[in-house]
Amino acid sequence: VFIAPSRFLIEKFRSVGFANPIQHIVQPIRPFPAVPATKGGDYLLFIGRLSEEQGVATLIEPVALMQGDIGLQIIGTGPEESLLRDQAKSVPGVEFLGYQTGEAWEQALRGAKALVVPSIWYENMPYVVLEALSRGTPVFATRLGGVPERIVEGQNGWLFDANDAH
Repeated sequence: VFIAPSRFLIEKFRSVGFANPIQHIVQPIRPFPAVPATKGGDYLLFIGRLSEEQGVATLIEPVALMQGDIGLQIIGTGPEESLLRDQAKSVPGVEFLGYQTGEAWEQALRGAKALVVPSIWYENMPYVVLEALSRGTPVFATRLGGVPERIVEGQNGWLFDANDAH
C-alpha cells in the first residue's frame, strides 16, 4: 500500500494508470483551531525555497500595488533570492529574513496576517500550510495541487489563481 498526504496525489497517480492500492493519510499535526479568514498582523508571510516555481515574484507584485499598506516577510533562501531582492528593493515593507528555525520562525508565523503560498506548480500538501492552520494563521494559496483540500474560503483562508498578482 502506498501512502498519500493528499487526494490530489492519489488522483494524479490514478490518471497515469497507477493501479497499486493508495491510502490517504493526513499528515500528523496539532488539531486545527477555528481560524478566522483574516487576523491581526501587519504583514503577509512566505516561508519556503526561493525558486521560480514557488511564485514569490508574483507575491511581490500585489504588495507593491498596496504601496506600504501591508508588509511582506520572506523566510527562506534559494536560487532566485538575488532576483527577488532586486525586484523588491523599491517595494516598501518587503523584508528578507533568510533561513529561520525555532522561535524566530514561530514568531513570524504567529504574528502574520496570513501565510501566502503563491506556488505556480503543483504542491502536494506542504507542511507549512498545516503548521500555519494549526497555529490559527489563515492561508492564502493558489488553487493548485493538494492545498485547496485544506482551505475553506472565507473561513481559514482564500484561494487564488497561480500567476495572478491581482
